[in-house]
Amino acid sequence: MKPNIALFSMVIFTLLDWTMVSAQQLCNGTLGENIFIGGDFGSGRENIIQIDPRIAPGYNYTTSTPPPDGSYTITNNMANWINNYGTWIAIPDNSADPYGYMMIVNASYTPGIFYEETIDGLCENTIYEFSADIINIVKRSATGHSLPELEFLINGELQYSTGPIAQDEKWKKYGFTFALKPGESSLKLTLVNKAPGGTGNDLALDNITFRPCGGSANISVDIPSPYITCENRTSPINLSTDIDDSDLVFQWQWTEDQGLNWKDIGSLNQKILNHQNNLPGKYKYRFITSGSEANLANEKCRTVSELLEISVHPVYYTQLDTFCEGSIYPFKDQLISQPGNYIDTFTSGAGCDSIVHLSLTQVPRRSISSQWNAIDPLCHDSSDGSIVIQSAMGGYPPYNYFLNQLEEDNNGRFEGLTSGSYTTEIIDRFGCSQQINHDLSQPLAMELYIPRDTTITLGQSLPIYLRSNYDLGETTWTPDISPICNLCIDDSIVPTASTTFTVTAANHNQCEVTKEFSVEIDKDHLPISIPNAFSPNRDGHNDIFHIISGHHLLQGQVGLSVYDRWGDQIFHSQVPVSNIDSGGWNGNIVDQPADSGVYIYKIELELIDGQDYIHTGTVQLIR
Repeated sequence: MKPNIALFSMVIFTLLDWTMVSAQQLCNGTLGENIFIGGDFGSGRENIIQIDPRIAPGYNYTTSTPPPDGSYTITNNMANWINNYGTWIAIPDNSADPYGYMMIVNASYTPGIFYEETIDGLCENTIYEFSADIINIVKRSATGHSLPELEFLINGELQYSTGPIAQDEKWKKYGFTFALKPGESSLKLTLVNKAPGGTGNDLALDNITFRPCGGSANISVDIPSPYITCENRTSPINLSTDIDDSDLVFQWQWTEDQGLNWKDIGSLNQKILNHQNNLPGKYKYRFITSGSEANLANEKCRTVSELLEISVHPVYYTQLDTFCEGSIYPFKDQLISQPGNYIDTFTSGAGCDSIVHLSLTQVPRRSISSQWNAIDPLCHDSSDGSIVIQSAMGGYPPYNYFLNQLEEDNNGRFEGLTSGSYTTEIIDRFGCSQQINHDLSQPLAMELYIPRDTTITLGQSLPIYLRSNYDLGETTWTPDISPICNLCIDDSIVPTASTTFTVTAANHNQCEVTKEFSVEIDKDHLPISIPNAFSPNRDGHNDIFHIISGHHLLQGQVGLSVYDRWGDQIFHSQVPVSNIDSGGWNGNIVDQPADSGVYIYKIELELIDGQDYIHTGTVQLIR
């Protein structure tokens, strides 16, 4: 019977996120054959199916893209459309088949019933799973679009209502299970689209399935996985199941044609099945189960167990092979150098003892020549060297390539190599070979010479220099001082706190080396000098009382106040650090020379580390 495409294509809408009313979610046991064998919409090279499939009553089929509101189309890839809405994604169908079809639906303006179908030939007292893959085809970034909302009715009764179907650009499988009542063999499916079309409510669907659902159906075997046995085994292999036969009927089956046709084996509800055929080959088994013997014969009413395969390995093998003149052919413990017939006994991975008859012929040796390129590692102790066999000729192609006797499936490209000695070997199909020795050189280790650990006073300039046995490229500092010293080959910095500096330098091959050094800041011996006497006699020597400081020590303003013996302020200046010399006292009080004597001063400074520096003392004025 041809599958009802209308049923399986439209029912898919109901499988999204329905809130369970009386049914359960997806089947958690075994499933039967898919009743809708065409639920994937088929496959074809045409981007759009040109013939109206008539699967959506109330909707128009269109071969133009994109479909307008109230229309649908069957396509294998939206990316191949001539036109598409700017708010729709462009996706292929949800399968590995590059030509597989899917259904694209642009919802009608008016909510209501968009599909109704009666399904016959079902089995009473049977649980079914209905599932499908669906995706909201509106882009995540699109705003103001309504989300699809659907209702699913069975025999006029609401079973599921979808919430909004997420606008997340992801295919998802949705489904539910339900049971037919006693005496019931058909049902009417009705799909209602609650959300309006116009802007949004657009989706794609694929892989619709309608399958019987049963309980767990495991097969136990009395030999370990992967179920391999030997031709000379004398005892049978037991296959068993713990299925509950008080409510279910089951039947073992086996296939001789890789699953195209299955034949019954053993009796009904036989708990243990004996595999006794020890002829070499592969044997596949399964069992089918249903609620009654009558239903067991109906593919619409039964479930299928897992597939089990038993492999029987032969005792006798005949091996024909050819090897190159002058080479050695390993055959178990024998190293054969001459053609002829040989026999030996082997034990397979499954523990089978096998007798192998080897018929060995020999071909004349033909020399192999090659062209290759060896590239040293770029950095000391790095693993980016390579040996590339660019071409090979002679011998008996095709060739296998080996590095240090290890086969490499890379067409003769050996990469990720450190420095050292290597042997490459080219071996043709009969074992004729060519060996080449290579030496990859070790580049010099990159050295980096940096300042030593040191102690400097606050405000003191620290010379920065970098030297290397390679030309330096980019350098990276922690803490970052690159804005000060650029590539930091030669420059200087003025640290404000004790710091450990880490520098990473690279050469033009991007080989890197990292070094660090520490700088301790001495704040107990600041380079600030304050005279204890001055003589404002205009002789050009020591005429001004002012502060003498290290070049980088201060920031902001410099404040100087001078007081007489009675505490009256007779001088005050507040100047920027850059004009520190202009803020000194010339020995006058209101433009009149002050008397010789001792005066009190107060200095207020801000250091480059943000700390305040306040100092008081006395200075003697000498005339």
